[in-house]
Amino acid sequence: MEITDDEIPDIIEKVIRAGECTHLDLCTNKITSEGVKDIIIELRTSGVRGRWLDLSENPIGDEGVKLCAELLKENRTVRLILNNTKMTDQGVRYLCDALKTKSSSVVLLEIGDNKSITDASIASLSTMINLYPMLIFLNLSGCGFSKIGKQQLEEAAKKIDGFGLIV
Repeated sequence: MEITDDEIPDIIEKVIRAGECTHLDLCTNKITSEGVKDIIIELRTSGVRGRWLDLSENPIGDEGVKLCAELLKENRTVRLILNNTKMTDQGVRYLCDALKTKSSSVVLLEIGDNKSITDASIASLSTMINLYPMLIFLNLSGCGFSKIGKQQLEEAAKKIDGFGLIV
């Protein structure tokens, strides 16, 4: 079944409002930033503290990523999966800004297979790796990095004991 924005109100009613929603896996659907907006509003207003949010393989773009980043500033999400979501370097900046907040508790971040994440994000990602102690794993496989960009990210990750990086 491919869920679209039109089905999001049903998902909210049956899954989020029905009880303690700790894992929300909506990967491989047709959800856009409009559907993400509804999900994020519900998660913010309901007080549900999701631990795992997977929106991979949905065309949410940077606008959807921005909404997810806003949630991270106040939510206890520990695993955010946004592989192949049409994210660009701008989306990376949104996530980096969100992780700067003291309330962010993301431990695992997966943003691979977003070809429009390029070497322009290397500095932001390196900062993310080195300055956010909660983050212990970052998946960047399949992004649009050059060989040199990948090497720079690997070097940044080596500085942090136990940090996991896929690039």
